[in-house]
Amino acid sequence: MLHYIKTQRLCLQRWNDKNLDAFHTLTSNPLVVRWVDDGRTLNRKETADRINQVNVDIDRWGFGIHAVVERNSDAIIGWAGLIHSQHAQAHDEAEILFVFSPSSWGKGYATEILNAMVEWAWTHSSLQRIVATVYPQNLASQQVMHKHGFQRRGNLIDATGLQEIHFDLHRQPRHSRKTHHTTANTPATFTS
Repeated sequence: MLHYIKTQRLCLQRWNDKNLDAFHTLTSNPLVVRWVDDGRTLNRKETADRINQVNVDIDRWGFGIHAVVERNSDAIIGWAGLIHSQHAQAHDEAEILFVFSPSSWGKGYATEILNAMVEWAWTHSSLQRIVATVYPQNLASQQVMHKHGFQRRGNLIDATGLQEIHFDLHRQPRHSRKTHHTTANTPATFTS
């Protein structure tokens, strides 16, 4: 089971009740959630319910959505993780996602945490395929997907009727995998 991932600048760690205020600051910000689900902000109770649900999912699947913590400030700056979803229904598939606060945009954090999560998936799980869905207007996330080698597979309509772009990445034999290093070529560390 994934407890946390640590890169040079970030730490991906499990949510707890002490994180509620920080998580609610993110989930109540329209800029943060505009590309998440239906783009609706969450109230405090909905945010607490979300923390409970993601922890249930982690216990069930061994992975899920975690808090992204900036290591030099110890601030929660977003969330990221691997989840089972309608886009990843097979037991050996997961959907990858990442969401960051506006103050964290443009710093390479999405690329850094995506690299670490994919590395964890290929070395610590039996996942064979990782999928991602991105709204067409979210050009920054599309760029991150392409940079990491995700392939565009077409368009989907989400549960709210909005169009999404579908990406995926398949496990490759270790010797043929491209390495997408984190900042300063420092590998990620994992704790299970």
